[in-house]
Amino acid sequence: IDCWACLMLEASAWNWAELLTCLREVYEAVALVSFMELVLTILGGSAHLASTLATDAQLKDPKDPPLVHHLWPICKVIKPYKAGAEFVRHMLLGIFQYVFVCLAYLVLVYMTWAFHALGLIGPAPLALIKACISILKAGSCAWALTCLLLFAHEVYEHVPACGLALKFLSIKGIVFFTF
Repeated sequence: IDCWACLMLEASAWNWAELLTCLREVYEAVALVSFMELVLTILGGSAHLASTLATDAQLKDPKDPPLVHHLWPICKVIKPYKAGAEFVRHMLLGIFQYVFVCLAYLVLVYMTWAFHALGLIGPAPLALIKACISILKAGSCAWALTCLLLFAHEVYEHVPACGLALKFLSIKGIVFFTF
């Protein structure tokens, strides 16, 4: 629906396509959080998962449990996490922050759209503002996906054979086909 509407409204002087795309991105962010809630429920909740990961790390090396490192080059900037509560907390914050950034992005895009429609912002400042907030949203999305991949890598052996990959693809399919 969103894609069809965006194609039909792309030539509009009011730039409706951009506003609809922002709504779709918020919907996708909420779908990502819903999927993470499903994964956490399957894994017994965040507290149980943290305990399981900490226990596994202790079993591998009781004196010096292994740390969880980000991939290169992020590992050069961000210190590794202790397996357990610290890791789960940072990963969930990294993933869930994307929803709040998308909501802020939606508000900012609507505000700039309204200010431009009212003639309060010219084309040059409008383009600069849009570029800045788009870069911030892209960074937030990249961080959320990085945290999601690291989370998936660390909890993979604890996930029961319930077809999480198919569930994720189903959610993405619902987002794709309904918006």
